[in-house]
Amino acid sequence: MQLGGAWPGTAAAVQVLVLLGAGLLVPAGVAKLRRPADAADALGWRSARAHLAVRTIGLGELALAVAVVAVGGRVAAAALASVYLAFAGVALRQRGRGASCGCFGQAEAPAGLLHVAVNVVIAAAAAVASLGSVPVAVGTHLHDLGTGTGLLAALVIVVAVATVQQLLTGLPELRAATRRVTLPAPRTAPSGPGGVR
Repeated sequence: MQLGGAWPGTAAAVQVLVLLGAGLLVPAGVAKLRRPADAADALGWRSARAHLAVRTIGLGELALAVAVVAVGGRVAAAALASVYLAFAGVALRQRGRGASCGCFGQAEAPAGLLHVAVNVVIAAAAAVASLGSVPVAVGTHLHDLGTGTGLLAALVIVVAVATVQQLLTGLPELRAATRRVTLPAPRTAPSGPGGVR
């Protein structure tokens, strides 16, 4: 069954979500390669091999991003679905601990429900794509990047990746900061006779 025929626009939405998922793996993988201590600390990994494990995960994220975007296919989509399902589990666990997932190299941004939801939605889209009803490989359409439509689509994906990354890291940081700030109770002026101030 082709999704586009049954539900118009669904195939395009699945493609966008899969490419967004692959795109998010890039800054996450780079952050783990550059600053493995952030993810290791967030996850509570204290062993001597923690940094190596985090860097290995980062390399795996980058390799999967390339596989999804350049090659595509059922296997890459299934791998993406599995990875994002695992991410959802980690984010849920870290949320329960009030800790960051460390995925973008920021140990101070606590994982929240938005983080879990984004992971679940991307996992579901990748699972649908793995059924083979939605083509997702950009590599087979590289000639389209020379057109205005292709460039616009690539730009939209890059902006979407940056936006979601900021939402996943910035909103939890903002929420945590507002919890630390306590505002004094508003002062009221004394009332005169008859309630006139």
